[in-house]
This record gives sequence, C-alpha cells and structure tokens, in this order.
Amino acid sequence: MYEQSALAGLESDIRTVSQTWFKHDCHESVEIFVCSLPLAYFRFEDHDRYGCSTRYEMDTLFRVFVLKELHGWEHETALLEYLDMPR
Repeated sequence: MYEQSALAGLESDIRTVSQTWFKHDCHESVEIFVCSLPLAYFRFEDHDRYGCSTRYEMDTLFRVFVLKELHGWEHETALLEYLDMPR
C-alpha cells in the first residue's frame, strides 16, 4: 500500500507492531520494542542522511531518537546519559 520511503507507511507499521507488541504480557520493555521496529523495508531518502560520515546507520539513529521521544526527553543530554548507564 505504501512505497518504501513513505513516512505514512512507516507510521502505520509502527502503530500496528506496537498495538500487537504490548498486548503480550512478556512485552514490557520500551527498549526492546524500539529495537523491534520494522525498519528493514523502509528506505531513508538522501535528505534523511547526515552530510558527513557517522558511525551509525540511519535506522540506528532513528531508533535512538524514537527512544528519546518515547521517554519524553526534551534534549539529547538525557539520551546520552541513559545510553552511558551500565547495563
């Protein structure tokens, strides 16, 4: 129904996956959910990429910023502190 670069298609996929994901009792982790987002068939356009080289692919950066939004962090500082926490 959507082409690979259609943001509406990605939003629809994420909604569908999240609705199904969190129905299961064992699926409580927001982090694992973000890692499970269906990005394999989504194609980021050239304007979605950084101008200079980066160590991370766009799908990884997308997941990190989704995590930031889900936690409600206003700035990347909270995200960086979270990522630096020992596990």
